[in-house]
Amino acid sequence: MKKKILTAMCILGCALLTACSGNNSADETKSDASAVQNEESETNAPVESSTSEKDFDGDSYSDTGDGTFMLANASGNTENGNVIVVYVSADTALEQIGYETSGMNGGALSYLYIDGMLSTKEQLGDSQGSLDLSGDFLSSGTHTVEVVQYEDDSEENAVTVYKSASYEVKEK
Repeated sequence: MKKKILTAMCILGCALLTACSGNNSADETKSDASAVQNEESETNAPVESSTSEKDFDGDSYSDTGDGTFMLANASGNTENGNVIVVYVSADTALEQIGYETSGMNGGALSYLYIDGMLSTKEQLGDSQGSLDLSGDFLSSGTHTVEVVQYEDDSEENAVTVYKSASYEVKEK
């Protein structure tokens, strides 16, 4: 019963946060609900190695392509390689951090990955937005957010832009 209430609260919270962000995309709300459902099913799935679960492995990439990407919250931003800090309580189900991009190719689709898992796809140029952090993305430790653009917007093709920034989760 608690899981159902928590899930309903997460879905409602995501819907409200999406509405407040000024983004009118109904598809994103559906994606958030799907992510919550997937998160529940993944909780019951057998544990696999983290490398096989990743959608993208950025270990072999360094900053490439035009533009800049940084994360931002109350602790500052990730400019010049800084790591922002996100404080959470044990009962925190959802937290948001902001991101800013400038000079990126707005004509290409940008894939945003958190710890190698696809978080969202956005059209970024000189942009600001927010990322929803939940589940494993709120576990204590350092996490990496990567922005990747692919040739012809297909994950099957070569990476044309790679940017990354990190945040650290600490318990309040």
